[in-house]
Amino acid sequence: GGEGADTALFGAGAGDDSFVGGDGAWTDSIHIENVTGGPGFGGWTVTLADGTPITDAADHGEIVFDTAVDGIVAMSDGSEMTFESIERLSW
Repeated sequence: GGEGADTALFGAGAGDDSFVGGDGAWTDSIHIENVTGGPGFGGWTVTLADGTPITDAADHGEIVFDTAVDGIVAMSDGSEMTFESIERLSW
């Protein structure tokens, strides 16, 4: 991403990819397509760069972080997206 709010789309079958949200006061997001639930329960996982797993059993449809985070999204088929400086995940 660059200046402004950026959104990356990702899902199973996408292979390996990366996304850098960028700087500034904008909300940068990753939208996970074609999943059956939240991270850890819908065929995908999210792990932050510090090793913290992110899960959402309630399937809220989004997670908004207090500050920009880095990490990796892993799909059950082995597709992975590394990310830097995002504030929101949705599905």
